[in-house]
Amino acid sequence: MSVGDSALLASTRESLERVQGFDVQSLVREKELGAQLAFTGIVEPALRLIGLLDRIPSSILDDMPDQQLQTIMSRADAIHSVFTQVAGFTAAQSNPQGVRDSLISQIVAQYQPCFNELHPLIAYSHYRSADFQSLEREARETRQKLEESVADGETRMQAALTEIHQILAAARTAAAEVGVSQQAIHFQDAAKEHEDESSTWQTRTAWSSVVLFVVAVVFLFARNLGLDADSPGDAIQLAVAKVLVFATVSYAVYLCARNFLAHKHNAIVNRHRQNALLTYTTLAEAAHSRTDQDVVLTYAAACIFGPQPTGYTREGGEGFTPPNSVIGLVKDATEGKE
Repeated sequence: MSVGDSALLASTRESLERVQGFDVQSLVREKELGAQLAFTGIVEPALRLIGLLDRIPSSILDDMPDQQLQTIMSRADAIHSVFTQVAGFTAAQSNPQGVRDSLISQIVAQYQPCFNELHPLIAYSHYRSADFQSLEREARETRQKLEESVADGETRMQAALTEIHQILAAARTAAAEVGVSQQAIHFQDAAKEHEDESSTWQTRTAWSSVVLFVVAVVFLFARNLGLDADSPGDAIQLAVAKVLVFATVSYAVYLCARNFLAHKHNAIVNRHRQNALLTYTTLAEAAHSRTDQDVVLTYAAACIFGPQPTGYTREGGEGFTPPNSVIGLVKDATEGKE
């Protein structure tokens, strides 16, 4: 035969793969034969033989000459023949215990001659393919692990970045809300102070009005109370005194009422400023463009920081005057950007 005979090659590959894929546990047959005749002791030597043949991969048979192919096939067939005898063993034959022990001994005895004949081929196959296949397999496994590790790291990093952005956005929102609330508390305190003062001056206005009413009644019935003058000089003196008393009490009523209205007005103004500051963030977030946000900011600043009438001065004093039209402000802002 020439090197690489196809028929011998096919037969050798079939014989080798048949032994390599054999299930050794099927030889035990403890349920069929019982504990005494079961081939429990055949498992270990059979696995050693199959392991020896496993070191010759069928992929390198193409490189083997016919003599080596014949050696591999004969050894594989001899081992499989014993396996077949074990699989067909029955307890009904004569001297089953001796036949069982003989089969086990044949498997044990197969290892030494099999090793002597196959170890050069095993060494060649190891040099030819095992190392390269192992290295290639390890390289593929390492590459796959690295790719999985990188993909997992990117996934975790992306999740961490998303979480960081969410936390940062929440922190900014919370900081803005806290900052706005801290500033709005000043206007709240001022509004509360003016509310208390307005209540106090409302009470004083009521009492001073009562005093004015009493004085008016007294002056109306002054003659009946003996408060009349006997001479022109006394009459003039009495009239001047009445005018001064009445004017003083009237001014007191006017002053109390003016203070009441002034504090009431300032309480309302500060409450309005507080509301404007608290709602500014919501309005600014609802704006879709920078120009709209500038409009909201301008009107909010005008409402918060623009001077308001205090109640002590005349209306229409100098101060910040917000634009009369939002459209005009948008137009001005747009022109300023151009």
